[in-house]
Amino acid sequence: MSIDIHLKEGENLKSLNDLLNEQFGFKGVYLFEQFCNLAAVSDYCDICTHEDVYINAIISKTFLVGINQIDGLDLENFHDATSNIPIIYDGDKEINIHFKNVVAVYPMPGGDPHIDDLNSVDLEDGEEVVGNNHKTIREIIQDHYKCKNDEETDKYLRRYLAST
Repeated sequence: MSIDIHLKEGENLKSLNDLLNEQFGFKGVYLFEQFCNLAAVSDYCDICTHEDVYINAIISKTFLVGINQIDGLDLENFHDATSNIPIIYDGDKEINIHFKNVVAVYPMPGGDPHIDDLNSVDLEDGEEVVGNNHKTIREIIQDHYKCKNDEETDKYLRRYLAST
């Protein structure tokens, strides 16, 4: 009996991965897995969407319950299950977000990096070119966090580097 349950869960996961890959490419599969893992352990992260950035966010586990209850996963069911995800950010602010608007998720284990970790960051590490888009980490952070100036970019780059 338990083998049947695991087979069904495995089939649902494969269907979900196929759907995500079809809609968002490999990056979408990875992003969704990261998103689910952070929700499962209720750890902090910075969530960057097309519109806003949510600092020190915690993704509600109710989101995972909704995903697990989907039977016969298709695009419509997926969008329904991921269209109203509750998060808490900046300590006590609450909002619901839609997964399709998420651009990046940056884990912040335990919340804000410690001041000593922030101060020990070498910002030159942000000049490394990563990925297929040939952008530096600094450029990616500037884009994802919607930084308006170099000071803001340094702040979020330092935050990112201290958390990795």
